[in-house]
Amino acid sequence: MFLLPIALLVLVSFFGVWYIFSYWKRYGLPHLKPEIPFGNLRALLERRQSIGVAISELYRQSAEQLVGVYLFFKPAILVRDAGLAKQIMTSDFASFHDRGTWNNPRSSNVFSLPLRPWKQVRHVLSPCFTPGKLRLMIPTVLDVGKKLEDYLSESAERGEIVELRDICTRYVLDIIALTMLGFDADTLNHPDHPFYTIGRELVRNSFLNNIRTAATFLFPEFYKLTKIPSISPKLSRYLVSLFNEQSDFRERNNVSRKDFFQSLLDLHQEDREHNRKPLSVQQCASNINVFYIAGSETTGGTVIFTLHELTHHPEVMEKLVNEIDETLERSEGLIDYDVIKGMQYLDVCVKETLRKYPGLPILNRKCTQDYQVPNSKVIIRKGTQLIIPLLAYAKDERYFPEPDKYSPERFLEESKNFVDDAYTPFGDGPRQCIATQMGIVIAKITLVMLLSKFRFEATQGPTLEYAVSQVPLGPKHGIKLRIFRRNDNKAEKRG
Repeated sequence: MFLLPIALLVLVSFFGVWYIFSYWKRYGLPHLKPEIPFGNLRALLERRQSIGVAISELYRQSAEQLVGVYLFFKPAILVRDAGLAKQIMTSDFASFHDRGTWNNPRSSNVFSLPLRPWKQVRHVLSPCFTPGKLRLMIPTVLDVGKKLEDYLSESAERGEIVELRDICTRYVLDIIALTMLGFDADTLNHPDHPFYTIGRELVRNSFLNNIRTAATFLFPEFYKLTKIPSISPKLSRYLVSLFNEQSDFRERNNVSRKDFFQSLLDLHQEDREHNRKPLSVQQCASNINVFYIAGSETTGGTVIFTLHELTHHPEVMEKLVNEIDETLERSEGLIDYDVIKGMQYLDVCVKETLRKYPGLPILNRKCTQDYQVPNSKVIIRKGTQLIIPLLAYAKDERYFPEPDKYSPERFLEESKNFVDDAYTPFGDGPRQCIATQMGIVIAKITLVMLLSKFRFEATQGPTLEYAVSQVPLGPKHGIKLRIFRRNDNKAEKRG
């Protein structure tokens, strides 16, 4: 009597699983064979690879322009053509205007919002990141940079090994706190400050963090099924508390600044003229979280990855240091927006770093209306998830000859040697990262300050292993460099 229901349940489950994992075969799109129940992401679930590396491995298993994959139980299309990916993000944006990542309406943010509310929020936040605002921000960056120099000085005098990932993360967080949120965290000198310690929960290497990371970018339905929050309740409570405290402080003291936090306060108010509902406290806190992660992980990462590559390429290091020394000599030590912008070799070094270590190794797009692929019979159906593998493009010889080589010269106009469409380290089109230029400027200023005062030597091999618990590329074992104070005449004059 009991065997029949059990048999029916097994039969229904079998056909349900078969139906899910035969989607691309029925659709007629070239695809990778899935493993039940992992789809094509077994290495990710077993915590053997980061998301970027796992997707890059799938990229190498096919030669098709578009290949069907299974993100666990979710069918998706891996876009193996950088030119088509560029078109999807730019000229055909109308068909792919949503990211398709997890978006909780109660705590949505500028990264995950669907089109209409995203436009309203981005419109208010965009003025925080204009060139004019970046110019005004630079003195604050230099002040925090002086703290960084003082922090490193003792180790430099002794020629000690320092772990730069943690140090640069705290340094960037101090800049974010001052320039965007209006308070002084000073996590460089106070690493037990909650602005640092609680935020580290997001990237701590834990099973639950792995699940959250994978679900947010690859299988957002997981949150609907399980009701597990996408960020830890502890972090969520802290961000809400931070927003309320800063909001109350500005109201009590009649403080109004033209900064990111003030823009959030404006969004917290109803705008009847533009028919915009106010953001909730939770949504404002969620936007703080996005810039917290995007700033600390990608900007700090650009600095440490550049230093890592420079220590393994002394000829590049020498050329960059010479440019920095000559530029600062002409400017009499002044570092401002125009001085930084005029350093051509610094620019191509940062570009090459972002090529090898993009801010996000993958980008997500969701098809929002049926789309006929140009010069193809393939139609991408509305609702289909697309993965744009930036890290895989960076490692593809079709786009970047000798992709494993750190070669800033490939970005010089006179020796250009790459395909433009494949270089989009922060995305492209209307949904490109809103704070791209801010992150690049901070990274450049930091490199100028560090390389004008200190000398670095490698203590690790050139090839890095990536941490598995986060989407931005992070070195699993940190970046450990030996640091010395520069004792040459040019450094002494600036000291």
